[in-house]
Amino acid sequence: MGVALSTDGLRLYCGNEHGWLDLVHLPTGKIVRRAFDTPVDEVALTPDQSVVYASLRTAGQVAMADAHTLACVGTLEPGGLPGTSHSDRAGTVAIVANEAGWVDLVR
Repeated sequence: MGVALSTDGLRLYCGNEHGWLDLVHLPTGKIVRRAFDTPVDEVALTPDQSVVYASLRTAGQVAMADAHTLACVGTLEPGGLPGTSHSDRAGTVAIVANEAGWVDLVR
């Protein structure tokens, strides 16, 4: 489903409709996988490349994972059908578009 590439071009993040997020280290092909109980629709990185947002649309959540280990560092619960996530340049505000008709700003 969703994909994101780190700015250095070394890490590729891939969401999967079967319920997981893959981190592929492109130079080696090594894969780290994080399983969720719901499809991963959209994927985005914070500007500092430290956190990856994974939209769990059918669960009404956005998971936040460490960009290097995919360990869960938090969950946003905007409800509705959260889609694309972005953050401000400082990484202090998450902006989540919602297919149910609104945009969430999360600090």
